[in-house]
Formats: sequence, C-alpha cells, structure tokens
Amino acid sequence: MKHITYISKSCFLKTKNPKANRSFTLLEVAVAIALIAVGIYATMALAGSSFRVMDRQKNKSIAIALAKEGMEIIRNIRDENWLIGKTLEDGSINDWRDGLNEGIRDIDYKNHKISGAGATEDCENDGQVLKLDSNDSYQHENGDDTIFKRLMAISRNEDLDGNDNANNDLLVKVIVCWTERGGEQKEVILEDHLYNWK
Repeated sequence: MKHITYISKSCFLKTKNPKANRSFTLLEVAVAIALIAVGIYATMALAGSSFRVMDRQKNKSIAIALAKEGMEIIRNIRDENWLIGKTLEDGSINDWRDGLNEGIRDIDYKNHKISGAGATEDCENDGQVLKLDSNDSYQHENGDDTIFKRLMAISRNEDLDGNDNANNDLLVKVIVCWTERGGEQKEVILEDHLYNWK
C-alpha cells in the first residue's frame, strides 16, 4: 500500500522580489508622519479650546457671585435701616432707603461702602477694579487687582408694584464687568425690586 501525502500550496509563501518587503517607501513614511501630526494638532487644539471655555466659565461664575454679593450688600443696608428704627434721636423719621441714593456707584463688601457718584452704566470705563485680598475677598482697598469691576445702579421714585406709592420701591441693578483674554468685554447684570414691606 502506498500512502499519498498532499502538501498545500498555502504552506509555502513565495515572494517574487524578496527585497520589496524589507522597508517602507519614503511616501509611506511621509503619510504616516502627516497622520500623526494631524492627530497631535487636533488633540492640542481641542485641549486649548477646552481651557479657554473653562476659563470663561470660571470668570462668569465669579461675576455672578460678585453680582449676588452686591445685591446682598444693598439688602443689608436696607435691613440695617429698619433695625435703627422709625424715629431717630432728633425726632426725625429714618428712611428705609437711607444710604441707597439714586445713581450709579461702586459698592464694596468690606465695609458696605458705596462710593463714586456720577458714574454711568458703562462699567468698563467707570467702575473701580476690584482687588482680591489674602482672605479671598473682593474689595477696593487692598490686595491684587483682578479683572472685575462692580457697580450698582439705584432708581428711586418708581412705582414698581402698582400701588401709586413710589416711596416704597427701589429698582436696583448690580453690574459686574470684566475683560476676557483677547480683549472681549463681558458683563453680568442682576436686577431686583426692593420694597418697604415692613
């Protein structure tokens, strides 16, 4: 008996030119480098864009917090006026709006100081730069300059609640502005109506 063994052609790989498989061509190397460069550039551009967006959102969050703080300062001044009482020592009646005069001014957290009468709502040109002190408080007196400015605008004698009594109403706006990198001007405006509800 004879045994017949078959050998498949696929077991043997033959190349027509053994030197052709040894290295990449210059064109293949150039294409690979170009693809890697495009990938690296896209990654870096995306990372840079993400950092700019995060920086803008951080600035906007700080500005919103500063606007809320400014509104709270104004409410505190109103509340302090109520605590003083209606009749002062000289017999005159204390106005709940005392210290909250009509106009646009800077407002400071540190001592509830309101200053700078005669400003306009152009925060970029009129406001004082807020400083950040060692306690992470924004104020005007000491610390490092920040990019933020804060103004408050108060309108008196407006009948906001429709009761025909403008002496019980205050229209208050707090404006916080800043300049982003690249020179783009931004601002946040917070508006509230304060009433003499007492």
